[in-house]
Amino acid sequence: MQGANSSRWMTWDFGLAISIVCNLVMILLIRLYGTQMYPFFLLFFVWIAVYIITIGLVLSNKTRLSKASGSTLSFLMKAILLVVARLVFLGMPATLSIDTLWYLDFGKFMIDGNLPYFGFYYPYPPFFSYVILGVMYIAPVIDTFRIIAIASDLVSLVILRHILRNRANTIAGPILLAFALLPMSIIESGWNGHFEAFTNVFLLLSIYLVLNRRNVAGGLVLGLGAATKLYPILALPGLLFMLKDNKDRFILVLSAFVGYIVAGLPVMVPIWLSGGVTLPIYIPPQVPLNQVLPAGVGLVTVVPLVAFVAVRSTVFSVGHALQKLRFIRIRDFGVNRILIVLLGCGYVVLGLYAIIIPFLPWNTQNYWRYAVDMALAKGLAAILLGLLVSHYGYSMSSEDFAKRLDPPLLISSLIMLAAACVIFVTDYYGWYLLWPLPFLMLLKDRRLLLLSLTCILIVYPTFTYDNFIGLGIEEEKTWSDDFSTLEGWDSYLNLTSAPDIAPWQVAYGITSDGVGATFWCDSTQVEDLESLRNVSIVFHKNVSIPVTRCTEFVLRIGSNWDPTFYTEKFAHVAVLADGRLPSDEVCTIPIISRSGSLTNLTQIHWRETLTDFCQSNLSEITTLRIELYPQEAELAEVYIDYMYSTEYLLFHAVSPVVMALVTGPIILGLLLVKRTMGLKDSPQHG
Repeated sequence: MQGANSSRWMTWDFGLAISIVCNLVMILLIRLYGTQMYPFFLLFFVWIAVYIITIGLVLSNKTRLSKASGSTLSFLMKAILLVVARLVFLGMPATLSIDTLWYLDFGKFMIDGNLPYFGFYYPYPPFFSYVILGVMYIAPVIDTFRIIAIASDLVSLVILRHILRNRANTIAGPILLAFALLPMSIIESGWNGHFEAFTNVFLLLSIYLVLNRRNVAGGLVLGLGAATKLYPILALPGLLFMLKDNKDRFILVLSAFVGYIVAGLPVMVPIWLSGGVTLPIYIPPQVPLNQVLPAGVGLVTVVPLVAFVAVRSTVFSVGHALQKLRFIRIRDFGVNRILIVLLGCGYVVLGLYAIIIPFLPWNTQNYWRYAVDMALAKGLAAILLGLLVSHYGYSMSSEDFAKRLDPPLLISSLIMLAAACVIFVTDYYGWYLLWPLPFLMLLKDRRLLLLSLTCILIVYPTFTYDNFIGLGIEEEKTWSDDFSTLEGWDSYLNLTSAPDIAPWQVAYGITSDGVGATFWCDSTQVEDLESLRNVSIVFHKNVSIPVTRCTEFVLRIGSNWDPTFYTEKFAHVAVLADGRLPSDEVCTIPIISRSGSLTNLTQIHWRETLTDFCQSNLSEITTLRIELYPQEAELAEVYIDYMYSTEYLLFHAVSPVVMALVTGPIILGLLLVKRTMGLKDSPQHG
């Protein structure tokens, strides 16, 4: 019998080793072929299936793995695996997300003496700006942010191990392995270099401190985490549920507030001393103080979250009151069952959202594409998994809840997921799905953990289209100009509304470096700024661009003025297209309406759908105009790398093949999840 067990364990060990190797192979394939959209998604979905198989294997033999989960050697192996899996992406171009390029831009602005919020556009809380500044002095390259994120994941692994050991979690080993090999974590830390990994260190550390009743330190660390990226504050209600004393809750909240404010003082104090008004969160400088709270906090996100917490607190308060009156037993109240069902419903909503994205009107107005084939495959899989989660929660007994769930951690996880779902209706990116990760890793129930990770992984790629430089397929261009020459472009100075300014006071022109064109004007000779702001320089070119309901105009544009958004410095810009209607009237299409918000931040793409204008029977664009409006006596430059028009297509020719390749691995993963769901937990393992 012992020999049979040994043979079975050897087979299991071999299968696990092979599956881990397969994960590493998928990482290498993503490294080699993942810089374009279609190859990335095909490989990523195969990787999801491989990952699910790996975690399913681990969780299916929990007894075997729990024997090694506490050993130092086992932990070191997982730590090495975590680091190696992420280091593979060092040196990769920033094609999946350009945020690290923006981090470097923000660093340059700070090196030049500009302050976040006041001197330039900075959309994050203050603490990470200090990290960016440090990177600029040490090694101002993309890989530095990746190394910081990888190191943060390693620290998170250490903290997670201590939390799980202190809570006597017998499946700590599988959970740590699941974290080390989690595909979206590897992509976001190793490739994208996003600082969710950095923020999650603070979040996990605050959980560890609160669990060990060090509420002051836990609150301060949570405040620092929120000062890096705001989402740790969403975990505060869940952490409050872990505390039984109102005094401890007050200390935690106060400490978190102090930690956040202290982290912002190095930015806020210099702004206050210079006469500016700001809070340690991004608010456009032109927003009046009486609009600060609605603009900075985002009531659309906070109100549903507060309502969720309020209802949850009320239900439990009423439950405890009824229990004391012996009307009902709290464990039979079913609140946790309802929450898990709602969690499954949330995944169903995400799946539906993934399916309808390609058909939403705003989809054609962005510079990334949501293909129907991928959306259907991902959405249907997420819906099936969501229904499985809901069925799981509905079918659990009261005893199951008592054994397998940790209510405070479940509540915290669901709160963060609920907040993430709210964000889906506005502006959402795949890396935001890392927000609830620390709490998901602390759930006792291995089946709920596996289901949640599977759901998140399947919907994650839907929100990674953003910022792909290559679309994965060559766009068919109906017209294009790459500015290798300036043939056809002409310009003139419009002084109609500024008669007091002499033509010689404003110089202007176009230059090309063979890669792009610079449209410039020099108004340094003008002293009357009021009159100058009525001046415009018009650069124009006669073209013949056919227009249909599916036509889109694409360009990549930037400027030379610092700081960036929401300033009146240097100049305003407009990119316009003129066409003639059947009535012989001229129709003007604002591809970029007159704006002062253009920026020299790296890689600014602009994509504009022309659907609304072709409804006016416009069938052709005859003239392109780039208009420059000086605002200051400065040298103002606008550079454009390329311009082209294209036809938007929902379906690609290879859509059926893509759907089959994507759906296959998902079905394989679903079958494994179903099998793992069928395995019974023994009481001793909780």
